[in-house]
Amino acid sequence: TEEQALLVKKLIADEGLKSGIIKRRSSWVVYLKDADEISRFLALLGASRSVLRYEDIRVQKTVKSSVLRQMNMDKANLSRSVESCVKQIEDILLIDEEIGLKRLPKALREIAEARLNNQALTLEELGQTLNPPISKSAVNHRMRRIAQKADSLRNKYKREQ
Repeated sequence: TEEQALLVKKLIADEGLKSGIIKRRSSWVVYLKDADEISRFLALLGASRSVLRYEDIRVQKTVKSSVLRQMNMDKANLSRSVESCVKQIEDILLIDEEIGLKRLPKALREIAEARLNNQALTLEELGQTLNPPISKSAVNHRMRRIAQKADSLRNKYKREQ
């Protein structure tokens, strides 16, 4: 009954736990939401095996959730890297076709040729292929300059049409 549910809720509150009450069909239900409080409640009842099983399930869910989150993050990072690499290659090929890579400054020509020859490498790895090696930041800066050059060629081409 509702009266019994209120009594159970009060008893649970006396133990420092926060519970709620809801009516389902013809019965009243007292419930706990917080996982830590559920564990404490089971321990208060002396259900130590249930506490251990419950905590095991919580740990498994936490680990699974963490692993899935990491996998999703890695997948998103990989997708961004692939998209970025494809764009870089498109920019380099456009420059090569329109003006030729030989017309680029030496630093940009080196990184452009390195990207064409090492399409699967990260920016950091790409920088290490140069002699002398350069940092990821330097590679990124050079790639931005290549992108700007490609964009200016695209804009020039659009204006001519």
